[in-house]
Amino acid sequence: MSFDLVLLGLGEDGHTASLFPHNEALSERQRWARKVFVPEHGMFRVTLTPPVINRAAMVVFLVYGEAKCQALQDILEGPQRPHLLPAQLVEPVNGKLFWFLDETAASGLTSFRFQA
Repeated sequence: MSFDLVLLGLGEDGHTASLFPHNEALSERQRWARKVFVPEHGMFRVTLTPPVINRAAMVVFLVYGEAKCQALQDILEGPQRPHLLPAQLVEPVNGKLFWFLDETAASGLTSFRFQA
């Protein structure tokens, strides 16, 4: 199974979809989707798993606001720590990855290449 387009946001803690830091869903390799419990919110959510997201033809992140600035910098310019920053797991196998950022979210980036 693969999607033509997966549209994602980014949380201040580096989560995307409902893939939260240190959640067991980050290691899922068989299922397309699964339920996850998010203790911080006291609720269950359903998320696509990393392998399904990474089989998409195109994955797009939409990120805006100053509150996302540090997470964005850590994800794009920091070391690979996907269990702490789940958005780092998004690496399409044969598809394309795009990041659409507003100026405030991107204001902390120093070495990332931009296209206007």
